[in-house]
Amino acid sequence: MFKAQRQSALEQVRWKPEHSGGLSVIETTDEETPKFRHSGLKDAEVQSWVLQNSCLPGAQPPKTKSGGFRLLLCERSKLPLDAVDSRPTASRDLYMSRDSFALIELAFRLSDTTAQDLFISNGGYSRFTERDSSTAKIKYLKVVIQARRKLEVGDCVLSVCHCCETGWTYGFLCGEDVVESAKRFGEAALASVMLNLLRPCLRLRSHALLLPAMLLKIYSMRTVSFMYKQLSRLNDLEDEIGVTNAGRCEVKRSLEHWPHDVDIKDTTLGLHSVGAELFFLNQTSCWTQECLKFLCQLGANCSDYPNISPATCLEVQQAIEYEIAKTQWVGRTLATGKERTQAQLNVLYSAASQKENAISINYSRMAQEQNENSRKEVHLNTRIATSTKQDSIAMTAFTFIAALFLPGTYTSSLFSIGMFDWVPSNAAKCYAYWCITVPLTALVMAGWFTWYKRADQAFQREMEYRLGGEDGEKKPPADRGLQARTKNHTNSGDNMAPQAQMTSSRTLSVYKYS
Repeated sequence: MFKAQRQSALEQVRWKPEHSGGLSVIETTDEETPKFRHSGLKDAEVQSWVLQNSCLPGAQPPKTKSGGFRLLLCERSKLPLDAVDSRPTASRDLYMSRDSFALIELAFRLSDTTAQDLFISNGGYSRFTERDSSTAKIKYLKVVIQARRKLEVGDCVLSVCHCCETGWTYGFLCGEDVVESAKRFGEAALASVMLNLLRPCLRLRSHALLLPAMLLKIYSMRTVSFMYKQLSRLNDLEDEIGVTNAGRCEVKRSLEHWPHDVDIKDTTLGLHSVGAELFFLNQTSCWTQECLKFLCQLGANCSDYPNISPATCLEVQQAIEYEIAKTQWVGRTLATGKERTQAQLNVLYSAASQKENAISINYSRMAQEQNENSRKEVHLNTRIATSTKQDSIAMTAFTFIAALFLPGTYTSSLFSIGMFDWVPSNAAKCYAYWCITVPLTALVMAGWFTWYKRADQAFQREMEYRLGGEDGEKKPPADRGLQARTKNHTNSGDNMAPQAQMTSSRTLSVYKYS
């Protein structure tokens, strides 16, 4: 049923057997006194290594009856740090040939889902069995662990097949940083870590779940290690914000200038980054816990398998249960870290609001000061306008008096010259003075009054045009000369600063009032 999907998955792999250092083996020797053996392997040597001990029909049975395991590790191409899970699968490379992979699948009797599991990054696990046709007993137990992809923890696939008759386990482990460590996060290669964990457990070599349990133990260890790094970052961010001192002996940060000295941008970036890391790490921890529970249920049936002693089965079962309990508390610690992150984000939002309120208060104070200066300016303009009005009244009164007495004075001066004879005998002709003076005075006063009114009306029309008029519509000025002057004034006023335009408007309003 899985063969169609297997064929499609194999077409997406880019095989690169020419890559050196991409293959490695970890195994126990087929001797009465078994030992561990770990070495590199070339693609051309895979066939001879596999045929030494395999599940192929007609193959020589193992010499030792106490069981063991054989594990081939293959490096897979690495995704960039900014890659996502939806990256095209055709970009993944396997550093071995397709023939060698097919031989491994056949000789180790691996599950048909092994090939398609190479491209699953969300995590998974499965179990398959083959039974003897005559006795109906389980002959082969196949387990596939598709580890959830978390770069700081791991990204690999483990497919194993345990032969219940011989007690031997055959496995294939493929993934990133399995054989070669890129040291992007300071972690060693998975092969060296697994080898160090397997060395003290040589007596458990015949257990069917030894290799899957060790892989999940590595996942649990790396999850805890990366969790402490993120919690340390969270502690530093809490110290930077400065309002959390639970469990601390003393305050590490001065709050004299809080919250103005809090770097909102960097702290927000750090909190959101830590929160995202804790969330993804919690998902990895949950998957690890679920997979361990799966192995725990599966291990309860291993006591019936031959070549597995009850003591061995109990030891592996208790080790799995211990890892389950540890991952439970790791998950709770990660959940607490997410809550701490959210609490600090709430404090940070409050600090940002306080900084914005302080800025708004400063702006408000500056606006009040500007209004006070404007009020003083208006008061000064009013005093200037009042003084100007008083001077205008005085000048108007002076002009009126001058216009009233100027014709009479002029006529009197004119009649006083020698060409006129004003002897007492001619006093009866004095009426001529008044007949000339009174009309001339009336004419001068009327002319002055007419000029004054026309000038005042022209000034009012010009002011209304500049200020937009009482109805908000601009009215034409009195004459073309005034229109040209108004146009030039308007063009120059467009380039004025906003404050200058405001002051000009206030001054024009005061002049209009005066």
